Amino acid sequence: MKLDDAQKQKISAWIAEGLKLSDIQKRIASELGLTLTYMDTRLLVDDLKLVPSDPVRPKDDKLATLPALAPAPAGVA
Repeated sequence: MKLDDAQKQKISAWIAEGLKLSDIQKRIASELGLTLTYMDTRLLVDDLKLVPSDPVRPKDDKLATLPALAPAPAGVA
């Protein structure tokens, strides 16, 4: 796929806005008229040496706050 410089700049701007890859995929289809799969979009962004800013997932501390289970009494299976 060949993109001109204006199209590359649009995609770079979308990355800078913090759009997710799926949103970029939709915009490429609607604004540039190109239908790409998610993987194609991912590879395109990688080829352009761009790094999308994926939201940082909050650490799940639920497991750390669960009380420890007491061992089962002897003779209980």
